[in-house]
Amino acid sequence: LVSGLIIAFFIYKLENITVNNILSSKQVNKEFEKFIQDASELYIIGKDIDFLKNSNKQLNKMEELKSNCKILCSGSEDSKLIDIYDRLMKKRVDIRKYNSINSDKILNLRGQLKYTPQNGWRALFVQKTNKTNFFTSKSNDKFYEKIDIEDQFLISSLVDKFISIHTESTNPIIKYIVLDLGGVYFDGDYKKDFIDRINNILGLNLEYRHNDKLVLSEDLNLGKIDIVTYVEKEITKQRYIKSKPKLKVTDKQKIKDVWSEVWKPNKYMRSLMNVLSKMGYKIILFSNLDKENGDKYLRDEYFDKFVYKRFFSYKDKMLKPDEKYFKFLQDDIKCKSCEILIIDDREENINMAKSLSWNTLQFKISDGVENLARELKSNYNIQFVEASRESIYKNQKNTDSIISDLNVSNM
Repeated sequence: LVSGLIIAFFIYKLENITVNNILSSKQVNKEFEKFIQDASELYIIGKDIDFLKNSNKQLNKMEELKSNCKILCSGSEDSKLIDIYDRLMKKRVDIRKYNSINSDKILNLRGQLKYTPQNGWRALFVQKTNKTNFFTSKSNDKFYEKIDIEDQFLISSLVDKFISIHTESTNPIIKYIVLDLGGVYFDGDYKKDFIDRINNILGLNLEYRHNDKLVLSEDLNLGKIDIVTYVEKEITKQRYIKSKPKLKVTDKQKIKDVWSEVWKPNKYMRSLMNVLSKMGYKIILFSNLDKENGDKYLRDEYFDKFVYKRFFSYKDKMLKPDEKYFKFLQDDIKCKSCEILIIDDREENINMAKSLSWNTLQFKISDGVENLARELKSNYNIQFVEASRESIYKNQKNTDSIISDLNVSNM
């Protein structure tokens, strides 16, 4: 038994010997775990950060540092890594996905830069290698060559370069941007553009009763009735009459015409979403919508080619903010909650999305598209260095130049 323990201990020591600065994956993890123990600020760089899958010590330290820990990586399709990204970002760890311009500089490099009040900045880097460690060589293991960096000028330059690339880089998780239509992607005012106009044209006195309601009419948005029937019902309710009012054929057509003109795509929002689509994000429309307008928008090509998918209540026979409708969308696109960002003007929808762990941004088109671009950058690292209405719009027909015009980081 004693001899067996001695042999086991001897094998363990051999597996943890660094030969000619060649380290196994397990050894790299131990080096990093030791390196970051006293860090008060930590910068991590790597094509991937898959070493974190097997290092709770590092994860715990990163969570402890919160925004004082910054990570630069290439992103990942690995489900477990996405969960790690999500876990860290919820603790305010600042993870960014570097753009393609910088990929060749970072491809095989991984390492850490730490700051301590006692010693300032220190560096520990490794690089993938085909060389192997004789004592730990395994066919399925990866090996890294340790790079000793002690020159303070070089370390300072690495810190500056890291900050520069990190600032230009973007969110590694979000893949889908889900947009409401009315008040977000579309301009329009239900009271001014519909109720007031109908009252004026038909000599009615219908009241605006939409402030406290998320859905104008469930039957209308589920495709069960048309806008004329809805108006007739409102006349009956508000005039306290039992019989259905008799509207002329011409009046019914006027109602349809006015209703079809309430909402129109905002040109600046259209251009911004086109830019995001160019950057690789999948744009999804998600709205409570009636059949008449839905059919018209499709017929008149209101929905641009860059729109990845559309979820409309009259087709899906579900309504926001019902939980089942949100889950239906997520199940359809087959993704994790942390990969979705929803932009909506209604608090009820935002709260439902939050309950499902979606990323959220409450916004209405009257706030200004340039402000949305800034919020996407500040809240979700979706990078627009500078954005204004005119810079978004002026290149609407030339989408290839929009990215350079807005200084958007390519993905």
